[in-house]
Amino acid sequence: MKKLNKTRAFLTEFIIVILFFSIAAVITIQLYAKANDMSNKNKELIDAVICAQTIAENIKSEIAVYNSEGIYIKYRDKDMNYVDDKDYYEEKVIVSIVDEESSKVGTLYNYEIIIINSDTNDEIYSLVMSKYVSKEVQ
Repeated sequence: MKKLNKTRAFLTEFIIVILFFSIAAVITIQLYAKANDMSNKNKELIDAVICAQTIAENIKSEIAVYNSEGIYIKYRDKDMNYVDDKDYYEEKVIVSIVDEESSKVGTLYNYEIIIINSDTNDEIYSLVMSKYVSKEVQ
């Protein structure tokens, strides 16, 4: 009888230990999945910020080219290279002239740079900037 009680106690303790480790494993896997998701979103945000800053610098140095509506659109592939094919892109970059204020000595352009995720069509990052272009004084 004593041997049977020891066996039952051992099996009960063993089942409790397995239950504890299985609960701990489930929690650990959930935490890892959440951390991985947060890491991917953070990488996407960092890439979008760098892209927006690069576009802003191009606008300031007058490299950016606009279409007839005053909108600058670029597409980037998964390696963050600019591509012309809008069917194959990871991010869509849209720059539009929001406002234009003219005076006798120059013009102040206000831009909005928006980085959009191609899968979800959600805005990843937006940047508002201004550029002043002075007129030549005669």
